[in-house]
Amino acid sequence: MNKTLWLAAMFGLVACSNDGKGDSGADGGGDGGSSACDIQATNFMPGDAAAHYRDDIGWTLSAADASASISLSDSGGTDVGGSTWTADDGKVYFTPDSPLTPSTSYTSVISFCDGGGSESHDFSTSDVGTPVSCDLTGRGYRVALGQANFVEPAALGGLIGSLLEQDILLGVEAVGDTELTMLGAISVDAGGKQDYCNPSIAFPPAEFSNPTVQIGPQDTTIDAAGVQVTINGLEMTGDFAPDCSYFGGGTLSGELDARDLAVLLADLTGSEDPAVACSTLEGFGVTCGPCASDGEPFCVSIVANQITAESDADSTVECVPDVDCHISCPDAGGVTACEC
Repeated sequence: MNKTLWLAAMFGLVACSNDGKGDSGADGGGDGGSSACDIQATNFMPGDAAAHYRDDIGWTLSAADASASISLSDSGGTDVGGSTWTADDGKVYFTPDSPLTPSTSYTSVISFCDGGGSESHDFSTSDVGTPVSCDLTGRGYRVALGQANFVEPAALGGLIGSLLEQDILLGVEAVGDTELTMLGAISVDAGGKQDYCNPSIAFPPAEFSNPTVQIGPQDTTIDAAGVQVTINGLEMTGDFAPDCSYFGGGTLSGELDARDLAVLLADLTGSEDPAVACSTLEGFGVTCGPCASDGEPFCVSIVANQITAESDADSTVECVPDVDCHISCPDAGGVTACEC
């Protein structure tokens, strides 16, 4: 998404937000009224891909319902402990007290409208969560940022994903009992190969508890609508599939700095002042807070989940120590002495 389209989407969000004011009440949409007695969707519909064993179980009602509650049981009818909670968008979730068991069938039941309605769905977890039985060394994985589910900031999550125009590539260099040595890079574009004109990312040793990996924190610069934006303190987690072909259940977190975002918003605000950018973001329900790096009040936390990182031929990562020095960089000017 280019800068102009992104700003248009921002304006569209304002219009939708204003149009929706005052709509709750008569139809019960905002107060848990009887119009909520209808199931719209669940995140584990029959025929969908198997669930990740660390996933929350989610249902969507046709209207908000404070009385809604979810229960979960395994194929033998044994209840699974957990808690029900409601997101800002009204979706209802169940968080198990402990991760579910991989390759196992479950039944989720939602009760709503003060017990006047009930619905159930069967689903299965995938085999992810089972320890890997292959060698991860030398494999590369592609985190497609544009396809991630950004849940924070809630008001702009969908837009954030759409303006991130590159993938994060992760290469496994060495595997230990409790750590992975990983090298990161940014792709040229979504789905593309490594950008050899920019330095690779030397992540600190990643915590590894087979099959779970936790990567970072590490500052990472990406292209957002043509503007270089740094995700400060980028951290990622996920679980490698038993055959090492991908990792699933991935999460991503970090901070965006309004000192970067101000450039993105300049056409809208008329200023590149980060304080003005933060004031503008407040109009979308997004509040700037202290930055972890220097305490300045210009940072916005981002959180994404439901990330699946595939391993393919174009996701391998080479160590690049400096800008424009790799032989595969079009701007290298014939320079070939580019070794880590």
